[in-house]
Amino acid sequence: MFENMPEEKLKKLVTAVVIAGTILVVLLLGVILYQFISMGVKSGQIRSMEEQRQEYEAQIEDLQDQLDVYGTDKKQEDIAREHGYIYPDDRT
Repeated sequence: MFENMPEEKLKKLVTAVVIAGTILVVLLLGVILYQFISMGVKSGQIRSMEEQRQEYEAQIEDLQDQLDVYGTDKKQEDIAREHGYIYPDDRT
């Protein structure tokens, strides 16, 4: 196939193929690099969200503990009395 082609034309063809191959390799390396960077960013976001989730779970536990204490009728009555509220039939 290439035997009948002049040497000058063959050199140009080989040069064009090498340039095209080089450009393709550079583009593919760029895509791979972009993907690695993107994965690193997403990984950082996932870690950050996981930390936030753990903080929120800790807050929920603290608030649940407070609700268990302050949600009782006795505790609410004690807090009301501390603020000066009394029952109408209470003696002062």
